[in-house]
Amino acid sequence: NCSIVAAGLRYFLDLVAGAKWSVEPANDSDEAKGYAEFVESVLMDGMEDTTWPRVVRRGGMYRFHGFSIQEWTTKRLENGRTGYESIETRPQHTIRRWEIDNSGKILGAWQANPQTGREIFLPRAKIVYLCDDTFTDSPEGMGWFRHLLEPAERLKSYLKLEAIGFERDLSGIPIGYAPITLINKMVGAGTITAAQGETMLTTMKQLVSLEVRKENTGALFDSQPYTQTGPDGVQQTSMRQWALEIITGSSQTIAANGASIERTNREMARVMGIEGLLLGSSGTGSHALANNKSEALFLSINSTLADMVPSYRRDVLRPLWILNAFPAPMMPKLKTEDV
Repeated sequence: NCSIVAAGLRYFLDLVAGAKWSVEPANDSDEAKGYAEFVESVLMDGMEDTTWPRVVRRGGMYRFHGFSIQEWTTKRLENGRTGYESIETRPQHTIRRWEIDNSGKILGAWQANPQTGREIFLPRAKIVYLCDDTFTDSPEGMGWFRHLLEPAERLKSYLKLEAIGFERDLSGIPIGYAPITLINKMVGAGTITAAQGETMLTTMKQLVSLEVRKENTGALFDSQPYTQTGPDGVQQTSMRQWALEIITGSSQTIAANGASIERTNREMARVMGIEGLLLGSSGTGSHALANNKSEALFLSINSTLADMVPSYRRDVLRPLWILNAFPAPMMPKLKTEDV
């Protein structure tokens, strides 16, 4: 629900999923090329419920969450071989706990069924597992969302302050004046009831605490001024008993708050490497700087793809090879183009 994170997430994953993948034969023999063609037909064209770009896009979420889990299901092909029916994501928020042996090796994960809440075991041999373990040895890793949480909460506070400032449409703090002492004396003398006295003050209290100025916002007050007794008798003063004023200040808080929002947006964009998307928003920037920012983002995406290639070879190609009893030396390699 944070717009700069949403923009960065979509932009990053679109570029990750847009990279072209290919299957490279283990050697130059016709047999190796045949196996490579089989893998390409299974992954690129053979899955019914999903597509390879969608698999890659979902897998790329490990950079944001810290880890990604996908589970494959198989089907029998017409030629008697085994292929993949689908490779489906297992959302991070449904993973309850991990199965780890004494040496720290991951044996699997327990997922909560979204419909029933019942825990389902996902064995390691049947899942595609990606993890950003740069900062921790936890199986959940540490993704960009963890780094973005604090500035996102800060940005939320800034936006709330901005919304309040615009909705109130006031240049300061409202302050109201009312003859409270006189009303209390009238209540004490029995001239009016306590409820009537409170009703007299209700409109003023509502205006003072008003957060949003509506189309029909307004108030009507008694214009009777205060009186004072002097040598010449009772005289009226220039101060009305009922009044509403605004306490103003010289600081321009809206502008300062706007600068804080801009700075925080840029800070979060920098974490995701999409700072180039904000170039020009402040009226400054250059073509050379835009190229430099884009190249930095592309390096990050290519690094992500480079991490994904061996993981998909281990967790997708190897099970396919075992299920079909193919010779191990003939297992091809996955390759992806630079973005």
